[in-house]
Amino acid sequence: MQVNRNNMSIDNATHDRRHPVVVGMAERCVEAAGARDRPKTARTGRSRPAKGGRNTPETPEPVRRRALGAHDFALMAVLGIVHEGFTRFAEIVPAAKSLAGLDWQPTGDVLAGALENALADGLLIVTEAGYALADEGRLRLAELVQASPATERGGTGRTAAALKVCFLGALDGDARDLVLDDLTRLQQGQLQALLDGCARCPASGVCARIWIAREIERMRSEIVWLGTLRAELWQAR
Repeated sequence: MQVNRNNMSIDNATHDRRHPVVVGMAERCVEAAGARDRPKTARTGRSRPAKGGRNTPETPEPVRRRALGAHDFALMAVLGIVHEGFTRFAEIVPAAKSLAGLDWQPTGDVLAGALENALADGLLIVTEAGYALADEGRLRLAELVQASPATERGGTGRTAAALKVCFLGALDGDARDLVLDDLTRLQQGQLQALLDGCARCPASGVCARIWIAREIERMRSEIVWLGTLRAELWQAR
């Protein structure tokens, strides 16, 4: 199915940068942790008969997850935004631009391409209300949210973290905890690297010390926030 980009063009200036899919995202995630049923967190793979024959119990193949890279962001955003209940392309574009701020500003063409691929692969279906996730799309979204980021540094790392947090509602409680644990470990690793670098750094300028202190405080704040988010999600279960 082809997506008509001409009919889906929008004027970004008319949309609030704080699009509804982002405003209250934590509240939506907390709500999702309670009442709604959640899909399984990942595929178990096809079962193969063991060597003992037909009557031997089958053992699922282990799940293999590849790293989450920048090439996955558009698909993850499209699936995640539809999962949050925004079913029109005119809603998807401004929402995607709001997810990671200036670190990631996908164009309409990039998102339209991801939408076309999702439809072709059976991840999305078309309904009278707009686009909806197919079962395969729910599984793919859960896999993307759980995938380890290819890099935790720079804008790519920050975008991966932002998308994973925004779409935690696609996972059940235990899987969410694992994702938050991974994000916390990444932040702790970056904080320790910065502290170690400061200890060896010969720079002693006042401005440099102020900037480094600010970065340390920001990272510590991120770690505390991740812990707070985890506690709020557990309270809602």
